[in-house]
Amino acid sequence: MAYCAENNLEIFQLDFIMAYVNGDLDEEIFIEQADHFIDQKHPDYVYKQQRSLYGRKQAGRQWFCKLDKKLKSFGLNPLFSDKCVYKLKNSKGELIVIIYVL
Repeated sequence: MAYCAENNLEIFQLDFIMAYVNGDLDEEIFIEQADHFIDQKHPDYVYKQQRSLYGRKQAGRQWFCKLDKKLKSFGLNPLFSDKCVYKLKNSKGELIVIIYVL
């Protein structure tokens, strides 16, 4: 915030709703059917999870890895001192993106 104030930069804030479900899984995960949603024809079946979910230990990391690749593809690079701060500076101006994953 101090850097932005000192350099007269505009600040915008975004919140990604359901961000974790956009993370890709690195491994196969199978889950049991929920008690109230058991398929009567196949009660012993399990489901293969296709996306990361809130509550999984890897969810925040998986989403961050996907976001990291996308930001780097736009030319933003993480700072050496803080890997959650990305910066791009060119003739058009300066862009700083700060990522905070809960």
